[in-house]
Amino acid sequence: MNVIIANKYLNQKKEIAAYSVLTVLWPAHQFKKIKDVIIQVVAKHYNGQIMNMEQYKLPTDLILDIKSRLKTLSGQINGIVKMLDEGKDPEQINIQFRSIDKGIQKAHYLLLDEVYRKALAIGIVKAVDSCPGNCGNEDKIEYLKSEFPNLELSDLTNRLKEIQTIETRLKNYNEKKG
Repeated sequence: MNVIIANKYLNQKKEIAAYSVLTVLWPAHQFKKIKDVIIQVVAKHYNGQIMNMEQYKLPTDLILDIKSRLKTLSGQINGIVKMLDEGKDPEQINIQFRSIDKGIQKAHYLLLDEVYRKALAIGIVKAVDSCPGNCGNEDKIEYLKSEFPNLELSDLTNRLKEIQTIETRLKNYNEKKG
């Protein structure tokens, strides 16, 4: 049940902060049960599995900071569970929730602006290098290259998927051409 609810938020493309709100709405005794679900959903989202990581792996050096931030947030969530178990001051618990919310928002922003933007730039460079001008993708590559500086954060995921598709096509094209 918890996984279905958490995935519902993910599928509706709600801000990841919705997971923090979701935890506030749950009774304290059930928080432990959903804590792991929340961590899994957040980690799944931020590790890029929604982009089908079997086909496209983000460069390890780009995701180190995000992973570190998520581990810190996981520790904060565990701290809230402990505070709830110990009956700590509700205001202190609320402060911790706000801190986690801000941390998740910051991690999400860095994922988009740093990781996805850099991965897209790397993908565009690889595509330009792999396409000598008659590969059938040159127009799309040139379009992505020209639009890159102006891309909104909300467009990065789709553009990253596009460049992934182009890279796969170019790999197949160059292997056949071989």
